[in-house]
Amino acid sequence: MTQNLMILVPNFSIGAVTNEGTQFYSTSGYKAQNTFIQDGDNWYYFDNNGYMVTGLQNINGNNYYFLPNGIELQDSYLLNDDTGKEYYYASNGKQISNRYYPDANGNWRY
Repeated sequence: MTQNLMILVPNFSIGAVTNEGTQFYSTSGYKAQNTFIQDGDNWYYFDNNGYMVTGLQNINGNNYYFLPNGIELQDSYLLNDDTGKEYYYASNGKQISNRYYPDANGNWRY
């Protein structure tokens, strides 16, 4: 049996945690869907069904990475353990590809 629970979720105004995932509702009742939500310095994305996403996501043709707690990776490098490739996510959260960018040591990478 599916159970739904309305609780206050840390980092959100009002959140609903269900068996399917975490949803965001503003205090005015707005349900976040297909949108980014900022909470302090952190950004989150909620999908078409209103659930917070995690992992690699393609949003409007751009790749983003969201940590297991839903926080968007920004101004950071991510090493894919399976491929050994390193990816850079800019300050706007978008994965940088097909252009040069500075790595953590100040060296330029493509």
